[in-house]
Amino acid sequence: MKCKKTFVTGLLSAFFSGVLATSTLAAGTTLEINGDPYTGAFFISENRIYVPLRAVCEDLGYTVTWDSDARTAIVSSDSVRAAFPCNGESIARDSTLYTPVRVIAEALNGSADWNGDTATATLDLLTVQNEESDSNDLHASDENAASAYTDDELYWLARIVYAEARGESMEGKIAVANTILERVASDEFPDTIYGVIFDDQYCIQYEPVANGTIYNTPDEDSYEAAKRALNGETAVEGCLYFFNPDKATSNWIAENRTYVTTIGNHVFYA
Repeated sequence: MKCKKTFVTGLLSAFFSGVLATSTLAAGTTLEINGDPYTGAFFISENRIYVPLRAVCEDLGYTVTWDSDARTAIVSSDSVRAAFPCNGESIARDSTLYTPVRVIAEALNGSADWNGDTATATLDLLTVQNEESDSNDLHASDENAASAYTDDELYWLARIVYAEARGESMEGKIAVANTILERVASDEFPDTIYGVIFDDQYCIQYEPVANGTIYNTPDEDSYEAAKRALNGETAVEGCLYFFNPDKATSNWIAENRTYVTTIGNHVFYA
């Protein structure tokens, strides 16, 4: 899920607060991040341009974690650490934390600017993967490092976790992610997360694919569960199937597969 970045606003006119307070956001306004056009989601509220904090920061190599008790996102690298509480400066919308461009720039020692001639706002931040670090070789050889999986894998795993397990415990979310990864590893199923989710060799495998909820934006907990599963954490082992018996319209799994355990509303089978 690389956030490669250009957006065009609709018919709006506002003032970009803070660093950009003196310039008007006209129709055709664009945003560039580190010189690249931004194409991700955004919205304007109270004269501020809000972008999805996790998508923008992770694309630049930062680590983003979510403190659910404090309702705060923590963005960090080897040289900087900043907290973004969901308290007005950052806003939760569609289960995603959005933060003003100016706030991100100030917190992460970056810069924001406005070019009135081209109607372009800019955000410049240090790209973490370009930082000099003595640990680069270690990370390259560490099989458990986060780089062992791609943005695309995280993107789709978080989406299926959110679509299937929203409202479940973190254990339940990780368990659903485990079943997807078990299928990827199995010779019986496609060998990519995307392929497993959209597998329709015999029938559509997952209801969210049929009803379109697979395209809903995952929340922070779903991203956390997906990351933990991708990094090797397991809530269930050897399970290729799960279902909610209160919602299922078929008993095929229960009649043909081996029961393993129940977590929350889901029953898991090998």
